[in-house]
Amino acid sequence: MSKKSKKKVIIIGLLLVIALAYATYLSISKPNEDRPDNINAVATVYEKDPATGEFNEWNGQALGHANPFAIPGGLSVILPEGEFYVTVDADNYQSVTSLITRVNQQSIVTADIALEKSNWLIIRKIISVFSTKRYNNFPLNVTPLPEEGLLEIGKVLPEINATDEDGHAVTFMRELGSKPNIILVFNYWNSEAQEQPEIYAEIVDEFETEYNFIALYTLEPPNLNESYIDRGDYGFEIYKPNLQFFDDYLITSLPQFYITNMKGELLGTITGSYSAEDLIGMINDIGGN
Repeated sequence: MSKKSKKKVIIIGLLLVIALAYATYLSISKPNEDRPDNINAVATVYEKDPATGEFNEWNGQALGHANPFAIPGGLSVILPEGEFYVTVDADNYQSVTSLITRVNQQSIVTADIALEKSNWLIIRKIISVFSTKRYNNFPLNVTPLPEEGLLEIGKVLPEINATDEDGHAVTFMRELGSKPNIILVFNYWNSEAQEQPEIYAEIVDEFETEYNFIALYTLEPPNLNESYIDRGDYGFEIYKPNLQFFDDYLITSLPQFYITNMKGELLGTITGSYSAEDLIGMINDIGGN
């Protein structure tokens, strides 16, 4: 290689070094920041499995919530009790991850998120070791929801449109019978939840002459019929509500009981897992027995 050629190579190398240094400077000291409401950002919530200690994608369907989900107006999601963290992704932006946060009761979780888009996408990965420190480990803000049911006591419950196990459409709360109502909302997606139908069956036996019963499940497992047979015929129907149900009833934690009078007016709610004995006592207290 001639001296002239070597000189050109050196000059080009120096220019590349200067360009890389300048791009790194811009990305660290003057990054291009965007908020999720300005771009197509997607959030994914991860929940800690108490049994294994591992984090998996949160099954938001149990509360009628998609996961992952778009956050055009910023991150805001209702989460049940547990440990969570959130990742945020957007095309041509560096992914960011929140701190792991404990939610002690059903809460609204929000976050102030900034995403960085490198000025030079080719070297984005090279400089990410410096720039992402500004954005990763953002805190999650937790605002507990009221302990009591979010539906107003004394108001008639919204109409419930659902399907039975054969796929037939049914509507509840439109025409009421001559008895008060007990509504159970539960799911099938963990072992604790699978105990609820057995407990609910005991409640039915205890109050079958006093209340009408509506059992609603929030997830449809692929082996619903097999699961139903394996656990036994409980002597009552189980229904799947449509998505409007989650907006109307503001389900934030499962299982959930609603107790109404004959007019369909809400007398009280019970949230969480209890023994049949405890539930019977609470239902008697709410119903005035």
